[in-house]
Amino acid sequence: MDYGGGMCNYNFSSPTLTNCTFSGNSASYYGGGMYNDASSPTLANCTFSGNSAPYGGGMNNRSNSSPTLTNCAFSGNSAPYG
Repeated sequence: MDYGGGMCNYNFSSPTLTNCTFSGNSASYYGGGMYNDASSPTLANCTFSGNSAPYGGGMNNRSNSSPTLTNCAFSGNSAPYG
């Protein structure tokens, strides 16, 4: 996966996710766990752990993306460039 190893939201997609886990995913460029491009997902009680990408190990948001996160946890994600 180049973008969003666990999930890629593109071009105004705005899914609602509850009680989800993104773990051990990787992307070649952006968003190991999740990548949002012009998208605004809503997440509640979600965990992002052990994901990796050069940019945004857990999550990467671009192009006016505005995700809403409630009670979400990020741990052990890696992104060497930011």
